[in-house]
Amino acid sequence: MSHKILAWGGYAAVFLLLLMTLFFEIFGARLPMVRFMVFEGSEQVAKHVPTLVMIVSSLGLTLAWAYIMTGATDCRRRIFLPVLALFGVQLFFMIPFSGLGSESFVAGLRVLPFCGTAPLLLVAVLGLYLFTHRKREWRDYPLIEFAGWILVSLYYLIGLWFVAAERQNVAEALVISFDIMTFVALPWWFLNGLALIHAALNLGHSLMILLRRFLSNSLLRIFALFVVLVHPTVLLFATAFTPYSSTPSDLFITLFIDGVLALPLILLMLGLMIARRWNTKNAAMLLTLSFALPLFSAGFVMAFSGKELFNALEMTAESADSFAPTLIFVLLMAYNVLSLGSAFANKDGEIAPRSGRVLLGLGAAILVISGTIFSVNVRTATGELDQTFRTAIDAFFTLGVCFLGIPYLVWTAWKHRETLSGDDEKLKDSVPLLAPLDKWLGRKMRIALTIAAIMLALLICFIGMLCIEPLPMSYQSR
Repeated sequence: MSHKILAWGGYAAVFLLLLMTLFFEIFGARLPMVRFMVFEGSEQVAKHVPTLVMIVSSLGLTLAWAYIMTGATDCRRRIFLPVLALFGVQLFFMIPFSGLGSESFVAGLRVLPFCGTAPLLLVAVLGLYLFTHRKREWRDYPLIEFAGWILVSLYYLIGLWFVAAERQNVAEALVISFDIMTFVALPWWFLNGLALIHAALNLGHSLMILLRRFLSNSLLRIFALFVVLVHPTVLLFATAFTPYSSTPSDLFITLFIDGVLALPLILLMLGLMIARRWNTKNAAMLLTLSFALPLFSAGFVMAFSGKELFNALEMTAESADSFAPTLIFVLLMAYNVLSLGSAFANKDGEIAPRSGRVLLGLGAAILVISGTIFSVNVRTATGELDQTFRTAIDAFFTLGVCFLGIPYLVWTAWKHRETLSGDDEKLKDSVPLLAPLDKWLGRKMRIALTIAAIMLALLICFIGMLCIEPLPMSYQSR
């Protein structure tokens, strides 16, 4: 019951953070600002951030670490010790060292309790965990432990806000704290590019489920044969209807990549037929891949050309003047980290039990969202929103799509064919709408339909070739 309360509290915190994002998007430019200095290369640059953004993000940071540490104590040492080390680094940058430089000697003494208690706290927590981590109290009373971590985090947070010499020092401490967490999460930002492949495969899988609920097995195999054969013809039509230019458009490149990636599906289909393994399951798998390739190709081109999906959605929302682009960005970040955390938490293990996984996932989500809210609301000296954080995330997303996209697509088709084919519990007891056709469709009729599908695919390909105009003389002379 306690874990459920914490879980619902975490989701409520995420919802409140998203509401605050909308508030900052509307009123952020009018809020009181704090000026601070950051290094960009070898130079220090002045930037501004709303004071309320600092308060919300620092409270989110406190709440996130309470969730993370409560979840980490449920896990084994190989998870707890690195998390505790990161928490120690976080505490170090939350200590208000700037207060030591104050003119008042008494004011400087206020820093000492935070300097002295941080290492003692870490040593005490480490010793307590090593001697008691096998006891059930860590899991049976998570609310008490969570409250303890909240008090500890608030202690250092209050010290940072009220002992630091200036608000500028608080902003700089938050910048460093969130930058460290962003650096630690670099592998996740890189793997976040796989979200595009997941979206493409989920779309293909959904279309496949609809087809398998409608078509009989024999008709599904014939339909898959036609789709796989006709898919590469997008190359012909892309060439036919794209005006000649020294710089090809993104649409042409997308269709070109889509057609090229569709060619191996034909070879795979022919191999399955020669090996006599052209069955419903393999036909459904090829259909899913064929449906997924256009979306994957579009995202691949957008990422490679610098038009990453976050930016595309932001530009669309901004041009429609309906939603705030910053809110779109934070929403997508929240969705990605929550979906990853959900996949992580839905499993159980000896090293990381499910009770700990849920809290770790929620803590990571709150931490990422808090850091994102702070980073996207930082403004330059001219008052414009700073794009440094978005540019960095977009860059790692692009790297993930470009270098992991196609290998992951191949690996999924090789190792998880049952997922792509739709051969799961959803279709276990369902009967396709046109299943009765299998009773009277004889072998000759199926052969005739297969030949008709092949002829139709060849006809479409022939029409595409006829539509291609000869190159202008200026191109032929090159």
